[in-house]
Parts: sequence; C-alpha cells; structure tokens
Amino acid sequence: VESKEVRVCASSLDKRVSGGLQMIVDHAFWDDKCFHSEDRPYSWIMLDFGERSVRPSCYTMAIRGSSEAFPRSWKLEASDDNTSWATLSKHDQDDSLNRGSRVASWPVRARLFYRYLRLVLEPFGNAQSTCALVMNSFEVYGDLQSPQSGTGNLYYNQRPTGAVQGNAMHMLRGNSVGGNQAGNPTGMGNGMGT
Repeated sequence: VESKEVRVCASSLDKRVSGGLQMIVDHAFWDDKCFHSEDRPYSWIMLDFGERSVRPSCYTMAIRGSSEAFPRSWKLEASDDNTSWATLSKHDQDDSLNRGSRVASWPVRARLFYRYLRLVLEPFGNAQSTCALVMNSFEVYGDLQSPQSGTGNLYYNQRPTGAVQGNAMHMLRGNSVGGNQAGNPTGMGNGMGT
C-alpha cells in the first residue's frame, strides 16, 4: 500500500452491508464481511497496476460468510488505456461458487500484458438474481511485467490497508498485482476510486 503500485476500485459500495473494498484483497474468511457493491447493473471491480502490466493465466474468487449472492454471470476484461476493453474470460450461469464451494479458480489465456483488469457482473448476474457484486477475495496469477525489472511470476493477494475518502475509495498495493472508469460500458456509471 505504501509503495502505491497497484490500485483497486469498484463501481459502487453498499455501505449498509459491505465490509469495504479492502475485503476484495483481504483473506479475512473468519468473519461475515464481504465486499458488496450496490444493486446496480454492470457492477465491477478493477485493478490498476500503474507502471506495471500483467498477463494473467488464472484468477480466483472467494465468497465467505453468510452471503449467497454468488457470482453466476460475469466477464473478466483487460485494458491498457482504461477505455478500450478486451474480454479475457466470460461466464454465463457458472455455478462454480456455491454453498459447498466458496472458492473457485478459472484459467485465462491472455497473450498480451495489460495495465488494467476488470471483473464485471452481468445484470442480475448473481445467484439471487440481483446486480450486486459480492466477494471477499480476488486473486490473479500469471506474469508481471515491470519497466525496471522485466517479466516475472505473479501471485497477487496480500493483506491490505485501504483508504476511504468520502465517495472516493482506493487501495494501493505494493510489489504485486491486485480503478475510476473513464471508459465505462453503457450503464456502468463513473465508479469509485481515484
């Protein structure tokens, strides 16, 4: 966080029920808190790697606690400019996350490196047929490219400390992977983050 190398942002945050944006990268599975977006179509989370870029080979999501709003229909997108997005992975009624399996992983076949990764929930895309994106862990695996050091292996997810400032929320991560959206798909709003 102190090195300000990776930023995590979201389309919205339902403050009534959410444990906060830090739940996305915090392995606090022992409590009942999850990141919980507002119930709006195309809810999303985004990772901004700043000067670095990532070529993901796999990602993992977890949803713990009492929530059963398991993601069912979503896509993982990537961008270099936060405007034009390429779909790396698309899921339609994927029931990998459920009561019996609260952690799941999916392969990604990315040929290029990207600065931004974004997970977008499709409208009514969770197990409760709402638009809220709910999770308490998002991990990315693959190759990390740095302007100073070249390419190396990547595992991202460390204990964070986050910052919440009014309507803007951001989390900066150091030495790993983890956005404001200028290039939102139709209906996606401006988002949280700076």
